[in-house]
Amino acid sequence: MANYTNIVPFILKEEGGLSKSTDDSASKDPVPDGTGYHTNKGVTWTTWKSFANSLGYNTLQASIKAFYAMSSKDWGIIFKSGYWDKINGDQIKLQALADVLVNWAYMSGPGTAISKLQQFIGLPMTYVMDAKTLTYINGIANATDFVSKFTDYNKQWLLSLPNQSKNYDGWSNRLNALKSFVLSNTGKAIVGTIAVAIGLGILAFFFS
Repeated sequence: MANYTNIVPFILKEEGGLSKSTDDSASKDPVPDGTGYHTNKGVTWTTWKSFANSLGYNTLQASIKAFYAMSSKDWGIIFKSGYWDKINGDQIKLQALADVLVNWAYMSGPGTAISKLQQFIGLPMTYVMDAKTLTYINGIANATDFVSKFTDYNKQWLLSLPNQSKNYDGWSNRLNALKSFVLSNTGKAIVGTIAVAIGLGILAFFFS
């Protein structure tokens, strides 16, 4: 099954650090300290507020300070609970598909990512990772082809969003990099599977 830690370095690299871009919808709810910052490592202030108490930050001052400092531990909890678990990543067999899907979820929200996956494979858009969707994607035979086409579909959808032309180049570069990243890992996984199969075959020969 897929492991969320695989995609973490990629996402952190792509997201960068603090942002106060006014082109981002997150700018409507900035940190209430007058700086204009609204996002850190891809986590918006809005999202951070929903996790702050569970992370142990029970005052506004403590929450703001921790948001700016954002530890790897806090970020990891938010990523795992708020995005990976929402797509049922631990139950997805294909690491590459889980990586593409959670990246989409991190960029656009889990409900959007799941619904676009469902639309792509021709299932009802329930906006949650239901049993039918999970069964379908876990039965995919040609992982490389499916993941490649789904990543392209993700890119096409992002570039069709209105009033977002300033973000098109960045999104396009990110999806191109993501495609290379996941397909490279898919290739390694296939080679590893073949190696294991060959090894088991050799053992079976000697012990038969």
